[in-house]
Amino acid sequence: MQFVLGEQESVVIDNSITITVEEISEDEVCLRIDHPDGVSIDREEEAAAAT
Repeated sequence: MQFVLGEQESVVIDNSITITVEEISEDEVCLRIDHPDGVSIDREEEAAAAT
């Protein structure tokens, strides 16, 4: 499964898991994964490494 997201967009998978990508700068993005059980994962990566 592949998603293409813009500067600050999110996608909901199976009506439960939300994946949000926010562009921090030209070289960095922040990926946030939220689960309905309250589990969240935040990860900052350089844009080249995140693709």
